[in-house]
Amino acid sequence: MAKNQIKNPFGPEPVAITYNMKWDGGIYSGMLNNAGVPHGLGRRVGLETVYEGEFNNGQRTGFARQIERQRCYLGNFVNGWKTGLGY
Repeated sequence: MAKNQIKNPFGPEPVAITYNMKWDGGIYSGMLNNAGVPHGLGRRVGLETVYEGEFNNGQRTGFARQIERQRCYLGNFVNGWKTGLGY
């Protein structure tokens, strides 16, 4: 395993940490899979939202916090969509 890689808790493949990568219309920092897409824990800052939490092959999936203009959602996401009641 290379020096800049860590063991991924979400799967067998190693991931690299990156900062300030342009992705999906915003700035992403966090874990990547071998294909170079967000996978694991990360943060995406867009024009109107901030998402901090889990990604799975580029999709917002898992537990996270999303901050929007007038509200904050803390809960689960599946394939980019809020699921459940959240807080």
